[in-house]
Amino acid sequence: MFAIYVLLTFFCFAINRLSSDDTVYVLILVSLLCSFFICTFFFPPDPFIPFSQESLFLGDVSPRQTGHWVESPEEAARWLRERSGNVLLAIGAKGIGAFQDLDRERLYPRVLPVVESILACQQAGIPTRNIIALHGPFSRDLNRAMLEQYHIRYLVTKDGGRAGGFEEKAAAAREAGAELVVIGRPTETGCTLEEILSWLTQD
Repeated sequence: MFAIYVLLTFFCFAINRLSSDDTVYVLILVSLLCSFFICTFFFPPDPFIPFSQESLFLGDVSPRQTGHWVESPEEAARWLRERSGNVLLAIGAKGIGAFQDLDRERLYPRVLPVVESILACQQAGIPTRNIIALHGPFSRDLNRAMLEQYHIRYLVTKDGGRAGGFEEKAAAAREAGAELVVIGRPTETGCTLEEILSWLTQD
């Protein structure tokens, strides 16, 4: 489709160089309109299929049966306010502010080692010695080592699926005796990967 547009444009410019008649501009407009309709009806764009990322399923166990599930960082903070123990916040820097009313000494945010992330932690009152600034991905063993190093009782994470390392976090929490607090993703509309593959393989 793009190639047709380019060819027609060059063709119109060539005509324009050969003649200064105003009708040339009319021909340019007509050519562009014709190319638009040709490409629309004979070369329709590929259909758009919205993709809905699925939550991770750990074997035969639904992730909703793994740990305590909440809908937002604020809800997680309210739930933790009634409980004691250190908290590893593996949710990124944007949600750190929701936990600033908790005892900051018990909070250990794991964020990217960039200025914006460090500033977000400082603005939430997190002691610098508690900030874990590292690049992922994090293996199960590394997650477990962090949980044990900082005596973590609760691991707060997002429902990031396999791409977000949910499986490694869940396994590490089980092995280290920490409880998962999972922030669920908003309800999505779209097709699952299996549905998209089924649609693509239809005759």
